[in-house]
Amino acid sequence: MDWGNLAVITLLGFGLGTVDASFGMGYGTILTPVLILFGYKTLDIVPAVIISQLVADFLSVFFHHQFKNVNMRWNSKDFRVGLVLSGFSLVGSVVAVLFALKISQFALNLYIGVLVFIVGVVVLWTRERQTDFSWLRLLFLGSIASFNKGMSGGGYGPIVTAG
Repeated sequence: MDWGNLAVITLLGFGLGTVDASFGMGYGTILTPVLILFGYKTLDIVPAVIISQLVADFLSVFFHHQFKNVNMRWNSKDFRVGLVLSGFSLVGSVVAVLFALKISQFALNLYIGVLVFIVGVVVLWTRERQTDFSWLRLLFLGSIASFNKGMSGGGYGPIVTAG
């Protein structure tokens, strides 16, 4: 990797990390396809995106709690929601990674392309829709989102947020 590519990837990571920490989505959904366009292999990209986002997500949760955007105290609803989503993320990501290792590179890239398109349509379609909180919806969306995250490195935030 040359210095130019490293600089571009670093700037993309920083910019998309900022967007993700602010709006709850965008990091993996944008970064993974861009890195595929740069010529990187999908099975190399996805773990790097997930690990880098994990670090950013811990910092994001810490600062959102500090600025009182969420209440992450042990007994709060926000903490329980985060715990449920984290558990489903772990299980869904493991299942998705095992599945991703079994399919072809072409099928995986096609899945990512279709996912990005569908997520974009769903976000635009539901942008003004308000729904009441539901634990069942949270479990359903968390399962789908975590599988997509494990397969593609992205799609988690847009799916959960749009849902």
